Amino acid sequence: MPASLPKIVVTCLLALGILAGCDRHTMPPRCDEHFARGDMGRFLADSPGIALDPRNGVRWYRCNAGERFANGQCIGEPLKLSLPDTKRYIEEFSTMTGRKWRLPTMDEMGALIEKSCTNPAINPNAFPGAVADNYWTSDAARSTKLGCTIFTFNGNSYCREDAENRRPFMLVQE
Repeated sequence: MPASLPKIVVTCLLALGILAGCDRHTMPPRCDEHFARGDMGRFLADSPGIALDPRNGVRWYRCNAGERFANGQCIGEPLKLSLPDTKRYIEEFSTMTGRKWRLPTMDEMGALIEKSCTNPAINPNAFPGAVADNYWTSDAARSTKLGCTIFTFNGNSYCREDAENRRPFMLVQE
């Protein structure tokens, strides 16, 4: 065995260590660090607890279902329900409030996603209750046993979510 083999191995290991330490893909900042306090971006405070997206005319409840909006923040705990229970909740909520509410579509939910930040990738001033999780959307999956979600950490979508999984959700006005 040649005496130089250990030097080659050491050199290769050092080179791999240096290359592994190179961070070519840095993570974007957290959205709560990215947005200045009070900066709602493109969203407008339409009425108490409602944010209007002027690009598509969608009116969002600013908190997760299960929370209430007060003094610029979301109070309470987000509901996490199965997709069938989510749909039932929205029907009951619409009846109780006298306003028609629904789940956002995949495109509408995707329009909330901010490409310049993460964790969650949603403006925290416009939507102070948003958390990094898979949120239900109204889009239909190939099977009634599946649903579509958007992972708000970074905006990835998925249409093979088990409909019985308990997920948070947001509400939009019809």
